[in-house]
Amino acid sequence: MQELLALGFRTVPVTLVDTTPIVGFNPSAIARALGLASAVRFADDPRWMLQNYTLVLEAALRATRQVSNERLEWVSPERRRTLRQFLYHLFHRPCLSLKALATGEYAREQGAYEQEALAYATSEEIARYGEKVLEECGPSSGRRRPRTWPGPCTPTSPVGRRWGS
Repeated sequence: MQELLALGFRTVPVTLVDTTPIVGFNPSAIARALGLASAVRFADDPRWMLQNYTLVLEAALRATRQVSNERLEWVSPERRRTLRQFLYHLFHRPCLSLKALATGEYAREQGAYEQEALAYATSEEIARYGEKVLEECGPSSGRRRPRTWPGPCTPTSPVGRRWGS
């Protein structure tokens, strides 16, 4: 973790090839850094990611509704965040990513989910927020490449965790 912090990163995935950091899962950039001729290609069409977000968010909604309110304060030992914060995070990040597709920009400051999650007292409230994300964020998408703090990224890059291409 100290090595990541020294490079200016707080989250993973980050790949370091020699002295070049590559943010997120970016097979094209990794292939270029390694001098490889080709890499895995993902569609540049945001609909591909929207379909996957929808599938994952619908499953997250079902799982969220199964969590008892008493368990919301359980703390994950490896992340030091509550289950409440994690459940909120499941919906918050994709929403930010999808908004970035519509506006063309993802701001680093938009990620204060730990505090925002505290406004949701029950699993059902978090699930209703998730439904709102599906309704408001899911159907809308732009075809722009959002600008993120590490640089531009493709619509299929996982913008929500500070990826770039």
